[in-house]
Amino acid sequence: MGNSSVLSIVFGIVATVFMAISYFTRGKFLLILFQALGNACITASFFVDSRFFAAAGVVVATVRMIVYGMITAKGKRIPWALIGAFEAVFITVFVITYINSPEPLDFMYLSGLLIVTALYRLDDPVVIKRVLLVPQTIYFFYELFSHSYGTLIETCVEVAAILIAVAFDFVRIYRARRRQQTQSVPSQDETDRKAVHKNG
Repeated sequence: MGNSSVLSIVFGIVATVFMAISYFTRGKFLLILFQALGNACITASFFVDSRFFAAAGVVVATVRMIVYGMITAKGKRIPWALIGAFEAVFITVFVITYINSPEPLDFMYLSGLLIVTALYRLDDPVVIKRVLLVPQTIYFFYELFSHSYGTLIETCVEVAAILIAVAFDFVRIYRARRRQQTQSVPSQDETDRKAVHKNG
């Protein structure tokens, strides 16, 4: 294994830590922050592997996450115009890199970037985590077929982290609903007391 491969894997592992943390945050701002840090490491890993569109795409994705984070911190929604602007940038970068170095697999990575860009229009972090499984699956196959093992490690762990986080969300939501149902349904003693009071 060459030095570049080792370096790529190191960047992938560091990215893994940031991405895994992001899926266990409850606030949308922290989710975006750790995603941005993870993206920076993924960029480095792709660059070492000479996957230049993916590297450039993740650079734009990192800027996107920072901008999204600033907007979200103010309590505002991501505007559609901004989403469209980033989508246009991704497509432009793709066309430029494809002309200079054609790589059909890059179509896969582009589709994942476009999905994630629109995804953060959603407000619910729980829903965001669930839908993120779609682009992550796309990234998995891209990295597998392109032999980008550093980022492949990160993606595998990230998908596992998303699944665990989604499971925790389901449990948390289920328990909250159970508590609401318990509080809204009167106990048998309360029912008996009301019946006695009514009949008395």
